Amino acid sequence: NDGDENGTTVESTPVTISNSIPVITSVSISPTNPTEASILSCDIDSADDDDGDAITYTYSWSVNGTPLTATTSTIDGQDFAHGDSVTCSVTPNDGTNDGATVASSSVTIANTPPTLDEAVLSPTTAYELTTLTCTPGTASDTDGDSVSFVYDWTVNGTAVSLNSDTLDGVYFNKGDSVTCEITPTDGSDNGNPVTSNPITILNTPPVLDAAYLSPDPAYETDTISCSLGTTSDDDGDTTTHSYDWKVNGTPLGITSTTLTGSNFNRDSIVICMVTPNDGDEDGTTV
Repeated sequence: NDGDENGTTVESTPVTISNSIPVITSVSISPTNPTEASILSCDIDSADDDDGDAITYTYSWSVNGTPLTATTSTIDGQDFAHGDSVTCSVTPNDGTNDGATVASSSVTIANTPPTLDEAVLSPTTAYELTTLTCTPGTASDTDGDSVSFVYDWTVNGTAVSLNSDTLDGVYFNKGDSVTCEITPTDGSDNGNPVTSNPITILNTPPVLDAAYLSPDPAYETDTISCSLGTTSDDDGDTTTHSYDWKVNGTPLGITSTTLTGSNFNRDSIVICMVTPNDGDEDGTTV
């Protein structure tokens, strides 16, 4: 146009509008601190197609640099173990062309600590000379690691410096309350400690090994004396002794250590009975 009129229209060479390939901005893996029990998801943070085409995605995974056959957006612990380094990659497609493949940053699979369901302290009836045993219940480890145990003991709430599954009377006395605690470990991490049932150490009655009468033989004019053998008490308690006498099988109710002839006759059978006591309970009568 020259200001007065149009000239002849001229048509350009035609141009075909090409397909714009889809673009992924970034890819990440969640969760960011996974364990072998986790399900890993390959997440597309953002994607765009200038033509407004619908976008589909192709996924690939690698563990420690080795490609997996998995092409899904998620994988689970069947494909990885603790300590592994995992990455995923995503390729977008708009139905016509693939866009550029984008890889995520790697995540490292963390160790899963083992678990223990219970700790059992036995025997439940225990004395000063009893050896207590702390027994773990069922332990499990998601990673399949071998599980070992650390033992801790408390006596009346005070820690005992001993890593053993047994504890003897060197560490407790009658009346003490004893518990054990077991911590499972897989060599990398400790699981939660588990505390056992408490056990109270019972009193051990004293033991008298023998009682003796003198003189032997004895006559009706004699005063018969009852003397003791050895008395022992596992708890170290001070012991006392109570006495009773039988003549021809009949208890006399006499509690002295001697018996005079006014209580027996020729051919009478005289027995002295002695019962030890530690201040808490009687031992067996001898």
